[in-house]
Amino acid sequence: QVPVLAVSAQGLENNPGFQISMGTVQRGVQGLVLGDLLQNVLLRTRPYERIEGSAMELYQRWDAITREFFEHGGWSPSLNRRVGFTWMINQIVAEFDQLPLLGIARKPRVGVVGEILVKFQPDANNDAVRVIEEEGCEAVLPGLTAFFLQGMYTADYKWDMFGLGTAKGRLGQKAGIWLIEQFERPMRRALAATNGKFDVPDTIAGLADKAQ
Repeated sequence: QVPVLAVSAQGLENNPGFQISMGTVQRGVQGLVLGDLLQNVLLRTRPYERIEGSAMELYQRWDAITREFFEHGGWSPSLNRRVGFTWMINQIVAEFDQLPLLGIARKPRVGVVGEILVKFQPDANNDAVRVIEEEGCEAVLPGLTAFFLQGMYTADYKWDMFGLGTAKGRLGQKAGIWLIEQFERPMRRALAATNGKFDVPDTIAGLADKAQ
């Protein structure tokens, strides 16, 4: 008797009594982008941190601030000021870029892929990221945003090859991709400004080209 809001790459399932507003969509996309960014910078720095635990401490600080951003309508009690989406992105990248690291060669990188829950949830994958780092490697996870973009981007292929979907649905998918990429733009810009220290995630079109 507990209502469950189910969302997938195919869209939001029927949820009587629940309406999605543009504000909800905006906050949802912002949350995806900020989460992907925090994952990106943490996994890149933690295996090389000069002070043990410093990367995780910085991650927890910004995890708390981003939660406050959503819970208090842009106000951060921790910082005692209003914060903006783009400002947080720039600050996160800047602070992780300044984190003291060991002057050692880049470690072997190990990608973690698979089913959406198992890939991201440590309890479901026996803490695979921790194991990878303890074995002297650097873990790499794809972003959660890319999971949703993949389903949206393949709408044209499904239409052309299998006749699935509708013309209106395809236009909606294209509009959704465009919207999400507008929110990703400041993240890409901030990561690119670190001159290769952090990876800039491919656009979904770029990934599709590689998959050809």
